[in-house]
Amino acid sequence: MNPDTRIYRFFDFFALAATIANRRLRFSAPSTFPDKNEGLEVVYNSLRAAVESNDGSYVGIASQEDVLRIHNLLKQGSFVCSWTSEADSVALWSLYSADKCGVRISSTVSKLQAAIDDFARTNGLQSQFERYGLNEGAAYAFVQGAAVKEVLYKDLRSMHEDILGKGPSQQLLTDQNGNVILESFTLKDEAFKHEGEIRGIVTCGLATPSESKVPFTDSAPWMEGGHVYVDISANFVESVAIDPRCPRYKREMIEGYLRDHNIPSALSRAFGYIPDELDFVMAKIGTPPNK
Repeated sequence: MNPDTRIYRFFDFFALAATIANRRLRFSAPSTFPDKNEGLEVVYNSLRAAVESNDGSYVGIASQEDVLRIHNLLKQGSFVCSWTSEADSVALWSLYSADKCGVRISSTVSKLQAAIDDFARTNGLQSQFERYGLNEGAAYAFVQGAAVKEVLYKDLRSMHEDILGKGPSQQLLTDQNGNVILESFTLKDEAFKHEGEIRGIVTCGLATPSESKVPFTDSAPWMEGGHVYVDISANFVESVAIDPRCPRYKREMIEGYLRDHNIPSALSRAFGYIPDELDFVMAKIGTPPNK
């Protein structure tokens, strides 16, 4: 993915204010998402591993119950921040700005990647080990991985039926380019294709020494419930566009906030009435052309 690719995130004004005030992005666990098929990669990657193994087995998965358990654990230990390459999507404005007062922030792939890379370095296993060690017999959270990825949209039901009907095979478990189809949380059903989604993805783990008697310490102030919070640079948000449908008195308040925080304003070309933007000047009938 081109690091200069411009990306957009739609949300309400209060989320914008929190992002600016705290200078951090919120990543949410897919277990909190309404789409239950989030993280379905673990199922297909497990099947692929079984196909490629010598004895047709996969360590840790012996039944459908094991698949469901691991799937749910994966959705709780990974965190996603959703962006899009679609600047003027009516569908996204309608979804995330139902009150017509939402905003759209813009940044770049490189800035998002830099933010999560720094987050991973600061809170990775080695860094957390240096902070907490193993001598106190306590567990601690750490960041296993961080990536920015485009979402791959597939007809999941047809794909699943093919695998069930024909049996898992290397060909069925690869994408059209012959690569392994799945990195975590990069696969969604084609019904979501309108989102054009680009995701920041953070995967976390829990180190538990064998002698530990304490299940968890406060080793992750950046984690709260089903969310993790990633610090961003002062110039991360490059511009903010206000929902074109926003009432004038609310728009003026948001514009004042942007000016106070030196955030450039942008315009969305969604909605609106195009003839209002045109200035036709018609010559009077019978008027001779200019010489």
